[in-house]
Amino acid sequence: MFNPLSPDLSEMSLDDLTKRVSDLHKRLAHARQFQRQETITQTGIMLQEAEYELAKRSREMYKQKVEPEPPEDEPKEDKPNLDVGE
Repeated sequence: MFNPLSPDLSEMSLDDLTKRVSDLHKRLAHARQFQRQETITQTGIMLQEAEYELAKRSREMYKQKVEPEPPEDEPKEDKPNLDVGE
């Protein structure tokens, strides 16, 4: 976690996290408009943290779709080594 004042993003729902990213983008644009450097820095850190969590969840969802876990009663199949070599 980058910012100790941020809530725990891992406990937020995907919709809430997406809304947070959108809200932080709005705050960042507002801070840039009025050239408030301290606010720009802190909001940028919070935005990076939220986007990182969102990207992490996206990767996890993609892995679940692409490589679903086999049921526990079925053993995992060993994939053959397809090293072509030169």
